[in-house]
Amino acid sequence: MGGQLTQFVVLTILAWLIAPEAFGLLAPAMVFVGIGQVFVEGGFNKAIIQRKDLEDLHLSTAFWTSVCVGILLTATIAALATPIARLYNMPELAPILRWLGLAIFIGSLGMTQMGILQRQMRFKSLAVRNLCAQLVGGTVAVIFASLGKGVWSLVALQLTARSVEVVIVWTASDFRPSFNFSKKHFHDLFSFGANVLGINLLYMASLRTPDLLIPMLLGKQAAGYYFLAFRLVSVFSQVLVGALSSTALPTFSKLQHEPERLRRAYLMAIRISSAVALPFFAGLAVAAPLFIPVLWGPKWEPAIAVVQILSLLGISQVLTRFTDAAVMALGKPSWPLKIVLVGTVFNIISFLIVYKYGIYAIAIAMACSSLVAMPLSFWALNRILPLNKVHLAMLLGRPLVCVGIMAGVLIFAKQTPLLEMNRYVNLAMISIIGVVAYGLSLLVIDRPIVNEFWSMGTMLLKKTRHDKSSPTPPAVSQ
Repeated sequence: MGGQLTQFVVLTILAWLIAPEAFGLLAPAMVFVGIGQVFVEGGFNKAIIQRKDLEDLHLSTAFWTSVCVGILLTATIAALATPIARLYNMPELAPILRWLGLAIFIGSLGMTQMGILQRQMRFKSLAVRNLCAQLVGGTVAVIFASLGKGVWSLVALQLTARSVEVVIVWTASDFRPSFNFSKKHFHDLFSFGANVLGINLLYMASLRTPDLLIPMLLGKQAAGYYFLAFRLVSVFSQVLVGALSSTALPTFSKLQHEPERLRRAYLMAIRISSAVALPFFAGLAVAAPLFIPVLWGPKWEPAIAVVQILSLLGISQVLTRFTDAAVMALGKPSWPLKIVLVGTVFNIISFLIVYKYGIYAIAIAMACSSLVAMPLSFWALNRILPLNKVHLAMLLGRPLVCVGIMAGVLIFAKQTPLLEMNRYVNLAMISIIGVVAYGLSLLVIDRPIVNEFWSMGTMLLKKTRHDKSSPTPPAVSQ
């Protein structure tokens, strides 16, 4: 969570220092780099996590595959940078692409180690990696932005963060690749990873189509508004359930031969994530007119409606993350692939229909598409891990009712004279009212989840106190 919160703070500072046009210029470059990173990962990370029998040769094969693909794609982006810039009629995009392309190669050097750490459930090491990368990268970016470097601040952020991530995962992992490559072991990994690769590419096509096409069709400023709004929603979804979702595939994979325990673990994840994510994104949608000007300044006010609409996308992202993880853990990665394919086709077609009406219409199309695909994910999981539909409906329905009550209270509160103060006081009061309204509603309608949150908080507090009070073992002399 620390890494995501740091990313949020850095994003906020940069939004004050950099114009929307700079974010809009970065948007298409980040899509090309993102596609490259998907190919570098190749689905091997998920295959490393899911595979029961894993040999050293699997790991060395995965490492050298990632590195070779990283070199090839970095060179390809460098070669195509000028033609791509001409396509966008943005000459300044070419050097940005060339420099950002280096992030693909840098990331490839630590991809296998990240998969190993996830398989070993060493989430503390992964959290340290993310936190340090965002702190160092964010510091560099803020310095660049303060010096008036504009979009190059964002480029520096990406390159620095990737470099720090690689150093940390190499330090945390004992794995060192041998100079061996096995076609058999490649096939073992790729037979599972190919479906994951397809899923990730389709996710990129589905969710990042606006970042790719808005700069070309509507201009850099509109692209900047959409890009930062989307990043905000994505960061918040990571902050809310990032720790829980990062453990989902490793945990579910260990339970793949114990369906009853897997079912309980999945339902618990859905219950906790929905109770946290639903009220947050509903509150964000209601409070965005107050929140965005305070957070980013008045120049970002056109992004308010985009944030409000994409809050629906944040809810669906949180819930489908656990469902897809459960399906993949059960050895059916091709099923989420087909569902994502349907959503991607719907997204692209709807984008091409509505883009002429502006970024608000595009945001509505993206949010609706994600909500359409969500029931398909539940249906797919139910086919291989039958769920009690009434129980699942109650798990989601109770927090939904509480969210409805909270939203009604907030909408009413915004109309009262008590909130005719300065925007900082208004935002603080709206936040407090929302938390109290949701908390009281949850206490009445879904007391068991309140008790579970209380138990989790108590256990975490006890563990923290125990860790602090535990004496440090004396050093052993050599």
